[in-house]
This record gives sequence, C-alpha cells and structure tokens, in this order.
Amino acid sequence: MMEALLGNRLSKMKKILDLNWNGTELEFTGNSPNGVRLAIDGNGVAGTSPMVLLLHSLAGCAAIDIVVILNRMRVKIDSLRVELEAEREEGEAARKWTRVHLRFFLTGDIPEKKAKRSVDLSVKKYCSVYRQLDCSAEITTELVLS
Repeated sequence: MMEALLGNRLSKMKKILDLNWNGTELEFTGNSPNGVRLAIDGNGVAGTSPMVLLLHSLAGCAAIDIVVILNRMRVKIDSLRVELEAEREEGEAARKWTRVHLRFFLTGDIPEKKAKRSVDLSVKKYCSVYRQLDCSAEITTELVLS
C-alpha cells in the first residue's frame, strides 16, 4: 500500500536535475534541463560544496526576489550585492546551518522604505529557500543603501 502511494506521488514530481559522479574523489557534475552545468565537490576544491551551495541558493533566491519586487515598484537599482555569513553546528556528521546573516548592498536612487519592504517581502513571503532553511536556522538580514 505504501509503495503504491509513494509511487503515485513520485510520478507526479517533475525532474529538475541529474547529478553524475566524475569518477574522481567527491567531484560531481549537476545538469539542469536547460543545459546549465554545475560543479559540485564534497571537498570544496573543484566545485562548490553542497552546504555552501545551499547558502548560494538562499542568497540568490532572495536577491532575485528583491530585483523583481523593486522592478514592480518601478524603482531602478544600479547594483545589488549580497554578503552572507553563517555558522554550523559542531560535530562530525550532518551538521546543519544554525545561524545565517544576509547583508544586502543596494545602490541607486532607491527610497529606503521601498528597499526595506523588498527585503522583508523576499524573506518573509517569496523566497522558497529562506522558507526551507528558516525551520532549522536563525536567519537575519541587513540592508545597506548607497
């Protein structure tokens, strides 16, 4: 019975990527359906480690939201840069991120109120990666306008 239920759920899932071991160390190549390739390395040498990639995903997701939100507000930005600091649990295995701080640097003629609103909307409503990580990590944000 459980296999039938699980099989039914899995058949409705959409394939998003595939991952292939390169045959060397802990190096893999991820392939997206649109042809984008990504180097992943468990040692963090020949590619990004999976845990750091998760942080890149968080920063990217939030930044994309902010650009879209500000565009909808008809606010032109000149640049957006994200710095991220994070802490992990102590231990040897399955160490999750416990604290993450995102610092958003926006430049342009941007009203502070709209900039703050775009960050808040991103992390509290739209960013799926934030929502996924928020269950297990304390995530804080900071906005720097110039």
